[in-house]
Amino acid sequence: MGYRLKAELDVMSRDEAQAIVRAILEAHGPDLVLDTDGQRELKESVAVGADTGADPVEGFDPTIRQQYNRAAQNFRASGYFATKIKDIELAYGVELACGTEPNSELFAEVTWLFSASIMHAVACMEAVYNDLVEDSDFGRERLGKIEGKPLLSRCNSLLEYHSKPTFEQGSKTAQAASNVVSLRNALVHYQPEWGDQAGESARLEKQLPRGMESLLATEDARFFPVSCASYSCAEWAGASVREFVSDACARFDHKLEWL
Repeated sequence: MGYRLKAELDVMSRDEAQAIVRAILEAHGPDLVLDTDGQRELKESVAVGADTGADPVEGFDPTIRQQYNRAAQNFRASGYFATKIKDIELAYGVELACGTEPNSELFAEVTWLFSASIMHAVACMEAVYNDLVEDSDFGRERLGKIEGKPLLSRCNSLLEYHSKPTFEQGSKTAQAASNVVSLRNALVHYQPEWGDQAGESARLEKQLPRGMESLLATEDARFFPVSCASYSCAEWAGASVREFVSDACARFDHKLEWL
């Protein structure tokens, strides 16, 4: 379900905190994510009692707190919308092979699904970054100085603060993630272009991997925002996000149970 559990650590050892979390985890099912690093302001608290099998620390009533994890939901939503595009492409591909003319209304639905998939993919990266920030002692002042900067730049600032290896500019993982963000930004802040203008369409066509054009688009369609609206492009975006967040979390020794 994409939840995180945390135990307060100020008056108990890590082993004690983990024992309490595991007891709650067993009581509430395997979908909850085990995480006991640090403290944070959370939405719900449940008192640890005898029914959990955990003994309270003397003089303190320990609590386990539960938090909804938006990163997991965004990642799954991105994949869900991509799969819907695949279903349409497979079904309509048979019709095209039989000589059916492209269906503009059906392709419009694909573009909606594509936009949703890309936006959720980037939202996943942002949510993971916010989780990493909250689990650290980065501080509001430092955070304020990097807010508004590109995602990769913010991640590197956080990594550098914690003396962790940063992402190299232009590396495969970092570049792919940046390109997904560029695609999302172009969709959100779309600026109309005339057919004879190169502009955003030409720039994105150079940035994104080749061979991802939609089967449903006409041959003379612009790459962006038309031909790129395909399952293969949405799948590439999801895979790029998976690789980036996995790499980023590994550098922080932060395990993502849902990925």
